Amino acid sequence: MTRQSRTIFPAAVLAALMLAGCGSSAPPAPPVPPDKSVFISAKDCAESGKLKLERCGELIDAAIEDHIRSAATYTSQKACEAVEGPERCERTDKKAFRPRLLAFVVVIAGEQSISAPLYATIGGEPGFRTRDKQMFLTTDENLTFSPKVGNRLLTLAARVEGGGQAIDLRLQSHRWMTDLGDRVVVEKIDVARLDDIAAKHELVLVATGRGPLAELFARNAERSVYAAPQRKLAMAIVTGCPLELPGIPFLPAKFNLFADAGEAFWIPYHHRDHGPSWCLLFEAKAGGRMDRFDEVVRNEAVLVGHQTGAPLAPVRARMRSEAAMDNPQESG
Repeated sequence: MTRQSRTIFPAAVLAALMLAGCGSSAPPAPPVPPDKSVFISAKDCAESGKLKLERCGELIDAAIEDHIRSAATYTSQKACEAVEGPERCERTDKKAFRPRLLAFVVVIAGEQSISAPLYATIGGEPGFRTRDKQMFLTTDENLTFSPKVGNRLLTLAARVEGGGQAIDLRLQSHRWMTDLGDRVVVEKIDVARLDDIAAKHELVLVATGRGPLAELFARNAERSVYAAPQRKLAMAIVTGCPLELPGIPFLPAKFNLFADAGEAFWIPYHHRDHGPSWCLLFEAKAGGRMDRFDEVVRNEAVLVGHQTGAPLAPVRARMRSEAAMDNPQESG
């Protein structure tokens, strides 16, 4: 497929943009390839220096309207992901699903500039595609790509209504056990004992991980979109870091979302022994840049992994250098 065949725009439109000197007897100049660029936001577009922010906003808005109006729709997330791929679908306001909008292609030609929405490639090729499956790949030398590591799509800082706290579960459980008194019974539960408890109560809620009790509750395929875990998790409690983040006028919970790598969280936490501290949680996509915790056996390894992957979630150097594990020998 040639590069020209990958453009989503009608050939007549591009031809009209490239015509010059119609009616002249001089031989026409060879056509100049249109300036095609991929952006992730109006700000991103304006920072390229090719268009003003207002014009970028108009083009991005037009592409979003095109996406809402014309993107393929599916009756369920499962049906959508069967075609578009895992984690590439979003819910519409009509309780249907459609491919997730990832970027925008803009053909720059002054006032005649045009734009369109872009989606993930079906076969995993590096780049994007249109809803008509026309490709815009990073290997195309006539295409300007803006999205890259460190190019933030969005940054938000806000307070949640009512606030919240992350407290050591041992303190929380102690409070509950104190409040409930002799109504708390601690014992090992097997299947036979669970049947006995269920026979004596109108409602029994069972929380279990692995083992015989978990085997009592089969996976409900109709309510389960995925048959396997979508993330690899690693968590650690660290002390010694400042209880603040640069530029935020309150103590926040910091969420970093990376489309191709996973998620990283810094949560203010109250530890039973150390008091105010931070809880670090990493949710790595298999095979992604954050997927580096398979061999972790101690908490220190989680911290080393975080420091190694610092470019993914920049936290000022002082926080990284001063962080220490609450118990380095415990499993991460």
